Amino acid sequence: MSESVRAALETQLAKDSRFPARPVWWQDGAILAVGMMPDGESQDAAARDVCRLLHAQGLMDTAVEIYDLQKIQQSDDWALIGRASCKPVP
Repeated sequence: MSESVRAALETQLAKDSRFPARPVWWQDGAILAVGMMPDGESQDAAARDVCRLLHAQGLMDTAVEIYDLQKIQQSDDWALIGRASCKPVP
């Protein structure tokens, strides 16, 4: 994945107030980790929203994981609160 594609996606995410922190790319772009403030609910729908942004950039083989930003900031605890596979369903 090119740096320009990553930068374009990060710019789009920054425009969405749900995602206040810069995302982290893991496993050579196979996983996009995004931080959100928790609201007590699963954030799987937000992860699917990020998949739509990835698809718009032509990225189909990435998974999105949403982490509790508050826990990361307070104790460096990466608590998973949502996830989605961005692979097209056959």
